[in-house]
Amino acid sequence: MGTTLEKALSIFVFYLRNIILLSKISPLFQKNFFEINSSIQKNHGNMMAGWYEIIKNSKVAALKRLKYLDDIIVNLTMFTLYLENVKISKKNSGNTAKTHVLFSLDGKTAYLNYLQIYARNILETSHTKITFLSNQRIDNAYIRRFKVDILVKNYKDNYEHFDCPTYTCSRQPTTKDWDKVSQYISDFEG
Repeated sequence: MGTTLEKALSIFVFYLRNIILLSKISPLFQKNFFEINSSIQKNHGNMMAGWYEIIKNSKVAALKRLKYLDDIIVNLTMFTLYLENVKISKKNSGNTAKTHVLFSLDGKTAYLNYLQIYARNILETSHTKITFLSNQRIDNAYIRRFKVDILVKNYKDNYEHFDCPTYTCSRQPTTKDWDKVSQYISDFEG
């Protein structure tokens, strides 16, 4: 797998194989949160329509048996948005960062990829560096080693006090959460 296109396609193939196998255990592995589906449908309906066409015209019989097709299409759309954003980020990676914001988030991969795109689009400037850590806990050694200025997480961690401003958002960050993170960054840079 050498080319960028082959690498991108492998993400979709891996996801679909994985979801088909997990669906043999339970179709509930296909499900997303209602709010995620609503947001993606509202903001990226055209891209979703393209995925519906691809799945509808597919010759793969297992895809026809998926119970929660809307949820699958939402995930494929989020992966597509993620890949588009990664391509753009690599083109613009020469910026010198000032404030390092670490997002330590728990959740499903497709949704976390989407949150990365969303966070970069609304928070990243020439004065910020945004990084993500998925489904892992961090500690102060990590904060110091990677020179994190602000930590944003979506899980409760009552036993750890971090050596930087920390904001705990909801599992599915709301507009209020994004506003609060933006304010943290503004206050830190101010």
